[in-house]
Amino acid sequence: AITCLHAFTAIGQTVVSPGEVLSVTSSTAENFLLNGGTLEPTNVTLSGPIDLQSDSHIIRPQNVFILDGRGNPFEPSTGPTMLTGPISGAGDLEIGNLSRDQFLISGDNIYDGHTYIISGKIIVTSATAFGSTIGGTTIQAGEVNIWEPTQERFRIEGGVLEFNDGDVQRMAPITIAGGEVSLPRQDLYTVPI
Repeated sequence: AITCLHAFTAIGQTVVSPGEVLSVTSSTAENFLLNGGTLEPTNVTLSGPIDLQSDSHIIRPQNVFILDGRGNPFEPSTGPTMLTGPISGAGDLEIGNLSRDQFLISGDNIYDGHTYIISGKIIVTSATAFGSTIGGTTIQAGEVNIWEPTQERFRIEGGVLEFNDGDVQRMAPITIAGGEVSLPRQDLYTVPI
């Protein structure tokens, strides 16, 4: 199901404008146009294209808390959220995960704006998950796990940037202003830090 808070659907495309929030709770190949709004996928796969017309947000919301047998609240796991479709456009993209579940980004993305990681655990399974290398990616908080070699330029201001085992010798520079970087064990690194 798609729950709209002021988003509007044109022919073959759902537009999310500034101040609007679109909650997506069923997997879909829908074409989304983000024009300053927020897309909130929950426990779904979004396989359709996402077009960034202006600075926008994709935030995986927190799961609804339930009570355990003792009456204590806890956040249950509801399953991963996956962005597998291509993301294009010129806007900046703010990505966050407020849940305990995995948020995977695996699309062949070509957007030119800057990417900001603001919260939670984000797993990257594509070399171009954060778009073209024009904008770069800033990690402000959260944990980003890189599972594919990438040429993305990273700036770490907080949180963790972790590289899975693999080749990190051909990477772009990493700027560390805070937070931490975890590199896989290997004999030689040629990554400018």
